[in-house]
Amino acid sequence: MKNTIIPQRTVSKINNVTVAVIIATHNRPELLKTRSLPSVYGQTIMPDFIILVDDSLAANRVANKQVFDALPVTEAKPVYLENYRTKGASGAWNTGLKWLMSNVSDLSKTFVAILDDDDEWEINHLESCVGANPSNKLDMIVSGIVRHETGKPPKKQSIPSALDVEELLISNPHIQGSNLFVRLETVLQAGLFDEAMKSSTDRDLCIRLADLGALQIGKNDNHTILHYASEEDESRLSRPGSVQRMDGLNYFYQKYRGRMSSRQESAFIARAQQLFQHDPRTDQEATSTTFEVKTEQATTLEAGAPLALIVGVIGDPLHPGRIERQIDDFQHLMKEGQFVSIDYLILENGNRSPRTESPFLKLESNINRSSGIRCHLFTIEDQIKDAQSAVFGPKFARAFKRVGLGQARAMLQRYSYGFMIRKPGAITWVLDDDKRLGALISTENGIFRNKSIPYHKLLWKLKHEKPSIVVGVDTDSPPLPFLSTIRTQLGDLYHNLSWLGNLNPNSILPNRHPENVAARKRWADYYYDLSRAETSQLEYPFWMIPDGSDETVQEAFRRLSSALNKILHGEEIFRPLCLSWDTLGNIVEGSAWHRGGNTLFFDPKALLDSAEILVQEPWSSMRRTDMVRTLSSMKLNNKSVIKANIPVLHDRSDRSDTQLDLNALARDVQGYALYSALNDMIELHQTATSKKDGFERQLHFDKMVDRGCDLYMKYREERCAAYVLSSYRVQGLITSIRHILNQRKWWQSDSRFGILLSELHHSLGEIDMGQQNLDLRKLVESSDGLKRAELQEYFQYFLSQPSSDRLRPVLHLDCLEQRVAEKRLEIAEDQISTLANVKNLKLLGAGSEGVVLTDGTLVYKYFDYWKTVDVDLGKPYIKDLVDRWKDTKCLYPLLHFWEHGSHSVLAYPYEQSTPYIGGYGKSLIQLLQECRKVGIVCRNIHPKNLIVVGDKVRLIDYGSDIRPYSDDEFEKMCQRAWLTWRWHHLNDLNALMRKVLANPDLPEMTGYQDFRIAIAPPDPDSTKDMLLEKLIMEVAPDRVLDYGCGKGKLAHRIARQGVDVKAWDPNPTLRERWGEYPKESIEFGDKSLLQTLLKDETKFDVVVSGQVLCTIPEGDQYTEILKNIRKLVAEDGRVLISICNPYFSDGGDTTYMTKALPSNADYETTVKYSARHGITDNKLIEYHRAPSKFERDMRIAGLQPVKFHQPTTVDSDRFEPSADSLILEAVPVPPLVASVTLMIKACLMEYATIEHQVKHLVKQLESPRSFSERILVVDTKKDGFIRQYADPDREAFNCAVDKLLRHGIIDRVVWAPGSKADIRNLNQRWFGMDTTATHSMNGAPLVAPLNGIDHCSSEYILQIDSDVLIGREDAQHDYLRDMIDVFKEDPATLTVAFNIANHESKQYTYENDGLPWRVEVRAAMLHRERLFSQLPLPNPCSNEILEYSWHRALDVAVKAGQVRSYRGGDSRTFFVHPENSIKTSSDEWMLIMDRIEQGIIPAIQYGNVNLHENIGAWMEPTRAERFVFLIFGKDVLPGRFQRCFDSLLAQNEKDWGAIIIDDGSDPRVQEYIYNATSGYRDKVSILLNRTPRGKMENTTLSIRTICTNPESAILTLDMDDVLLGQSALCTIKEAYDNGADVTVGSMLRTDKDVTYPVCFKDPRTNRQNNLWQHVRSFKKKLFDAVPDDYLRVNGEYPCLADDWAIMIPITELSSCPIHIQTPLYLHEPSGAGKREDRDERERIIHEIVTKLSLRRAI
Repeated sequence: MKNTIIPQRTVSKINNVTVAVIIATHNRPELLKTRSLPSVYGQTIMPDFIILVDDSLAANRVANKQVFDALPVTEAKPVYLENYRTKGASGAWNTGLKWLMSNVSDLSKTFVAILDDDDEWEINHLESCVGANPSNKLDMIVSGIVRHETGKPPKKQSIPSALDVEELLISNPHIQGSNLFVRLETVLQAGLFDEAMKSSTDRDLCIRLADLGALQIGKNDNHTILHYASEEDESRLSRPGSVQRMDGLNYFYQKYRGRMSSRQESAFIARAQQLFQHDPRTDQEATSTTFEVKTEQATTLEAGAPLALIVGVIGDPLHPGRIERQIDDFQHLMKEGQFVSIDYLILENGNRSPRTESPFLKLESNINRSSGIRCHLFTIEDQIKDAQSAVFGPKFARAFKRVGLGQARAMLQRYSYGFMIRKPGAITWVLDDDKRLGALISTENGIFRNKSIPYHKLLWKLKHEKPSIVVGVDTDSPPLPFLSTIRTQLGDLYHNLSWLGNLNPNSILPNRHPENVAARKRWADYYYDLSRAETSQLEYPFWMIPDGSDETVQEAFRRLSSALNKILHGEEIFRPLCLSWDTLGNIVEGSAWHRGGNTLFFDPKALLDSAEILVQEPWSSMRRTDMVRTLSSMKLNNKSVIKANIPVLHDRSDRSDTQLDLNALARDVQGYALYSALNDMIELHQTATSKKDGFERQLHFDKMVDRGCDLYMKYREERCAAYVLSSYRVQGLITSIRHILNQRKWWQSDSRFGILLSELHHSLGEIDMGQQNLDLRKLVESSDGLKRAELQEYFQYFLSQPSSDRLRPVLHLDCLEQRVAEKRLEIAEDQISTLANVKNLKLLGAGSEGVVLTDGTLVYKYFDYWKTVDVDLGKPYIKDLVDRWKDTKCLYPLLHFWEHGSHSVLAYPYEQSTPYIGGYGKSLIQLLQECRKVGIVCRNIHPKNLIVVGDKVRLIDYGSDIRPYSDDEFEKMCQRAWLTWRWHHLNDLNALMRKVLANPDLPEMTGYQDFRIAIAPPDPDSTKDMLLEKLIMEVAPDRVLDYGCGKGKLAHRIARQGVDVKAWDPNPTLRERWGEYPKESIEFGDKSLLQTLLKDETKFDVVVSGQVLCTIPEGDQYTEILKNIRKLVAEDGRVLISICNPYFSDGGDTTYMTKALPSNADYETTVKYSARHGITDNKLIEYHRAPSKFERDMRIAGLQPVKFHQPTTVDSDRFEPSADSLILEAVPVPPLVASVTLMIKACLMEYATIEHQVKHLVKQLESPRSFSERILVVDTKKDGFIRQYADPDREAFNCAVDKLLRHGIIDRVVWAPGSKADIRNLNQRWFGMDTTATHSMNGAPLVAPLNGIDHCSSEYILQIDSDVLIGREDAQHDYLRDMIDVFKEDPATLTVAFNIANHESKQYTYENDGLPWRVEVRAAMLHRERLFSQLPLPNPCSNEILEYSWHRALDVAVKAGQVRSYRGGDSRTFFVHPENSIKTSSDEWMLIMDRIEQGIIPAIQYGNVNLHENIGAWMEPTRAERFVFLIFGKDVLPGRFQRCFDSLLAQNEKDWGAIIIDDGSDPRVQEYIYNATSGYRDKVSILLNRTPRGKMENTTLSIRTICTNPESAILTLDMDDVLLGQSALCTIKEAYDNGADVTVGSMLRTDKDVTYPVCFKDPRTNRQNNLWQHVRSFKKKLFDAVPDDYLRVNGEYPCLADDWAIMIPITELSSCPIHIQTPLYLHEPSGAGKREDRDERERIIHEIVTKLSLRRAI
């Protein structure tokens, strides 16, 4: 029915009742819109409320809300609610019913009409229902249903006139949600819908309505409900086979089978099978009728060392028996021998007369202290005295009366703290006096009381979790007011009586314990009526468990009757709290800290989190202050608080008062509301204030305080409403129970049960009277006693509460500490003097387990154990270590161990020393290795336990922390050692060590893996050989030669894989080692084998040479080795040459190698140095050569290097990546028949850049083969240059040339002739002119290049201007062969020009459009002899000035057709000519040189010979990732760069790119960076500046030209620092996901323990803003918005304070800057240059901050 016209309605109420419609909807907005809602607003009378409860997914809620908000209704109040109870229809309906209960004045005159969202009503439905109850005496009206099924005609169903429970147990009499019209008060008394029931909910509710006994039901004779039962709708509960239907039938059967007769049960099962093809019996757990007590399985908890325990209890002088019973429990616990000591603290609190003595005084004196328990009583008199001394705080006042729990708990915790700080490792256990040791343990067949709980093992298990506070659990009775559990208990009574009444009284009571076990697993709050988290347990029944295997039904009934009054005492009859044995000690998930009557403190500071406001009125008398205190510890003081299954028995057996204390209940409501509001507020406050500062933070704070007051009111009203709701159900249950008791059950027919029935009715009467006396309006009024000002004070206190770390022990505790220390020293001196017979002892220190003294020769440690250690393990083991080791460098030998009774003294050597304050990494590694070697670990490696003697670190802590070696403990020892080395300066190092043991992935552990490798490094030879083996086998060789095989390990590895291996070595002493290997596929030999192989011209698929060349000096032997390798490798083979890694030759030592390069060693020069083998300690002589030197030498031998491979290790001083060897992979190059000389032409004007130019040309041109000679030809002209861009500097030029010669980049230099005679002769021979002209008429050089050509001896000359740039798209392209082939194919060829950049290769041609190509002078190959054959060249001379340059003179010959000049060639090799305009400032020229070397050519360059000078065009590849790192550095050691880069690669977030900028480092660094990043070119752009440009200029260039995505976040990172952990970028991403456009990170420094608070407000005036802090990041679009002049100072990019210049304007433009307080970055300051630059830096900062703020400028 789709109503489109709203009918005329009756506006006035009928029968003066309130009508509310409740619709629960679930993901059906269309049906809601077109069916159910229109049928409501189409009614002839409108309800007072239309309540829509949304149980949909979030995606559908918006649509539902829109549909509901569009209701065309003004007469009814629309209410939209979201289901906050159990998911499903029942939870949704109950949400609406509870709201209605709280919002109508008269529940007895309010009727509820339920409507399913897929059903609809006829327009007169509500009018018919109201009209059917004219006198308002009916509680329920049932209307008729018209059932609509797909493919079937509508069917009217019969209308029941009464609720027949007997029939309801079998089937549904056509009552369901949409035809329920019921009085609100009645449905509340029935307990609402059962939220645990997935289906059959209407039938279940009808049974409970009927059980109310006096239910008045009427019928609406009209069929006004249209019910749609579509089989296609899979969400319908009634669909056969639906999970919800099956679950509902199973639960209904479980809940009611106990009251079904045999006939009813059979009918129920038959109906379920017929309609739904399901038998609920198959899913019921088997119920055991036998009762066998099974032995509990022994716990698998590990036992630890004995513990020291401090027990704190508040004792009521009116109930000393509780304390006596509890002490008795602890005396038994002490006798188990697992606790060092138990100190039992009693804080007296009660209404005792000042004239009477505390009853606890006698108790204290009578306790048997020999058992180990020490009792300490703090009487009320003691407390008053201490309060006057401000022991408990300045505002604390103690009167002689019972004080509130908050005040008493604060005093107890302060006393406990005083004990705990003097017993390191002790645990404080705060208990209520009604707690007993032991627990109710649930087994397969029942629940049993167990007094033998392994508390010691449980506490040890928890110590591993490193908590500050552990909240334990109660068993038996819950720590709640009885009104919080009475509803569920009465509900259980109701169901159990129904069940028992249906059984044979003489039969054995069935054991339904498994059903209870399942329920306990399902609900954490199974016993709690008022739980917010769970509401589906409220109508779920728990069943009586047999008390023994033969208990009959009637005996169980008697037991039940006698126990009923215990409900009023807060005891649990049906749902006692219990644990299973296997869950003991488990941590319980969740944050509901219900009570503090069983709390353990592992951190003494947590005892000071007493929340001082809680000791003042009105808060001190408030309930739940323990929960607030725990919340404060956890969320305000950052204490680790966990809840764990540490059980006690909650013993309420001595309670007799059954009167309800309304005031106590009101304080409980207040306490609940305060706790809940505070819990919400702390999270909101801390989250919001992290993004605010200054005025905004204060404004937010004020709003939060007001919000807290509002939340308090909300939770107070919610809790009062919960009590009201529970009260209605309790009234209904009492009525239902009486109804059941009065039924004709077996107890009615047996007079023996008359007394029991009277007792039951009496107990019910007491409960009913208590309920009636509970004036709920007074409860609301009583709980509303707090003024808003008081609430504001409360929330202000907590939201601004300082950390408890600011609190300090009071004075008299300090005095006691001093007295204890003096006593310890006195005993130690006496015992050492007696046992060791020494005098004149000097105190070295006192620790938690002993006192240490010395006589100047030996160290004496007296053990007195003031921490919880296993004395039985510690002393015997230390004693056993005496004389275990002697020749250790870092461990002291243990010389003596004396014992006398319980006294013991250890002695070891004494040395003068200095404290350890970091460093000495190699010695620290040696200490760890020695520990492992002698089979021990130290569990307390710490700076305070180490000293430095000379260059060695020595351990001085020998005690209980020395334990037998195990892999796990050694790993922890290594972790502590790492923290000791890296973070020795941290103030909270102890705390960090504890955290790392629990979580070894903390940021501070970044770098630990390298440290760990240094401790137990893999065999470097094996690591290298494994890599060589892998590379060799990738080729799938048949034959391999090991050239210089040494001991033959690698040869053997290869031979084992079936490869034919030949191996030779010149060392004849190795023959014996060779004989150890099988001979099947390997042949070893000396030089004779090599000679045979060379003679026979044997070829190998792979030739490998390991660590040979780096032991050979320059000379014939070195050259011969390379030549031999070339001869022996097949033309399609591979060569693998392993050398000592030159990148790390002057780095720190490794485990394998200790290096000692001369201090003046030059990376690019061959240097002899000494090294020492780290394993054999053999001294070695090796030769350092740069990789580029090896490459050149290999090319000369005919081998082309194609790839580098690097087996990694660790620097054992700095624990950074390192490498002992480098593997060069090469391929043979076919020999070139002719020889080629590289002739580079230069002039003195190029002095500043000539070194870079020549290196570039040689690097780019000398591949895949080398030149026979490399010559630098120099024009010595001093002035008058064509397009001069700089003044020449002959001295600087000479220095650069000397370096090129020394490094082997060039072979010789040919200077232009200086004497006139030589010049005249040169001109005469070349031009036939008698002149001394050195340059042509236009200034072009003549004699310099011609003299160079004369000095060349090769057949071919590749003459190159020194300023050209060479591009190589393929380094293996043999361009020399291509050019020589042109000469060979055309005898007239005189020159072949170098190609220019082209997209495609071009044929070599000698003419263009019919005209000959001119001679290319900038880059071309000459045929020397053919050139000489053309001499003399025509060149007119006037006034001794020659008209043509030499190449233009050649053009005359070419034009005449005598010779030819070719151009064209393969596009893979080309040159680019930079014009002199770009050379005035060489930075861009050098930068473009780098780009060309990396193979980057912009499209605009193609087809042009002259350099395209727009630097932006060359900045490829561009970066557009979401996060782009700018990694900047200069002269950063390779290992440190690798550490930085590895930390970037390790990030879990992968949407990043990087721009790595090296700003003018030496070649070693730049070569390493380029090679190390070669495998990541898709993510990394590299800028290798030949000359420094400065950080700011590089940053600006990179962001504005390489970064192309305005939304990219730019992150700055120094090359020598490192990201912490794998989630650093994830943390930054989270900030950007939350709207950040700027972030400033937090860092850890390796030199000091300091934090830098960040402030984004007024960055130009706030010098302490710390915006420079790493990792900084910002959106590219913000940087682009900063005017360039804001980045400059006096027109130049600053070299200092660049972070200020960038971050200040960007912060001003930012809309959402965020400070990330999680450390993201490891900063290891070099300290270089800071002090010298300070004045200049300050000047630059002043210039920056005085600029106009961009907030005002833009």
